[in-house]
Amino acid sequence: MMDVPTVISTLAPLNGVYFSIDDLELYATKVLDQGRHLSVWGPDGPRSYVLYYENEREFFVSMVWTHPSDRGQGLATDLLRELARIAKRARKPIRLSTREDNPATSLYRGLGFLDRSRTDGQLTMQRPLRVAVMQPYAFPYLGYFHLIEASDTFVFYDDVNYIPRGWINRNNVVSDGVPHRFTIPVSKASQNSLIRDVRPAIDEQWLRKFSSTLEHSYRKASYRREATDLVMSVVSTPHDSIGALAISSIVRVYEYLNLPMPTTVTSSELGIPSGDGGPGQRLCDITHSLERDAYVNAAGGRVLYDKADFARLGVDLSFVESRFTPYSNGSDFLPGMSIIDMLMHCSPAQVADQFATFHFD
Repeated sequence: MMDVPTVISTLAPLNGVYFSIDDLELYATKVLDQGRHLSVWGPDGPRSYVLYYENEREFFVSMVWTHPSDRGQGLATDLLRELARIAKRARKPIRLSTREDNPATSLYRGLGFLDRSRTDGQLTMQRPLRVAVMQPYAFPYLGYFHLIEASDTFVFYDDVNYIPRGWINRNNVVSDGVPHRFTIPVSKASQNSLIRDVRPAIDEQWLRKFSSTLEHSYRKASYRREATDLVMSVVSTPHDSIGALAISSIVRVYEYLNLPMPTTVTSSELGIPSGDGGPGQRLCDITHSLERDAYVNAAGGRVLYDKADFARLGVDLSFVESRFTPYSNGSDFLPGMSIIDMLMHCSPAQVADQFATFHFD
């Protein structure tokens, strides 16, 4: 149990190094009385904790502490990720203040905190509410879910051109140890068709073939029944567009994992026109329309978008760097497969853990 003596005893050896607190007892009493905490405990006491406050506008991190013998094990990272999930549900940013020379600043930046101001060697950082925009993909790969997790509002970009032979209705599962492409059939679409206007063309023959593919490919997978039921329920349900089907596939994954999704909306619903301001202009306009000033993009967007260009438009641009951790799938690990492969082999808790294997840049 977190109490005043515990806070005092853990912080006293560090007081005056990366922070300076005149009265530790007064500090501990106040933060435990008026604030909240997240913590990890061992048999001999706390291993790591985060002390924080919440008000109407934001969360404020007052202290991040890890026992010296537990540093480098990711305990504080996990606690701050949990706080980020809490803040996402509350739709509030997170702020903290630390010494500029504190080594933890690199950790904070990797978790999405931005430098906001500097005063007399003190650095104020904020994890803002971010917008992400991406075309809806059916059962996308893990990196797509990392982008969703990195955002607080996710916009499905459905009023842009459908790309034949793109990834909106195609992906790979693993069959006999090698990638196997599946394609969800759609009605004939011109090169100018919008994603929202392209209709699925799924029939009983295709459903039987796809079900057979999953059965053959994952006959030995630990969670094949649960995952197959999820996938087939999505593709068997009529949808007005391939975009709607793709969105449904993503929402159903979150429901299966019992994870909260960020706020979602389609670009069609927002109705923001394409401007003449060059790459990123519309994305910034969408961000501002949602009353946000921070945008996050997949790492591949570096070839298209520049942080300085976004800054001139009043938006902080960040990128998501994904880490693909191997999981047991009965063969050599193949990164970048459809989320279907992970759902087949991993428990919901294991998949949820994989959703956190990313950092900001």
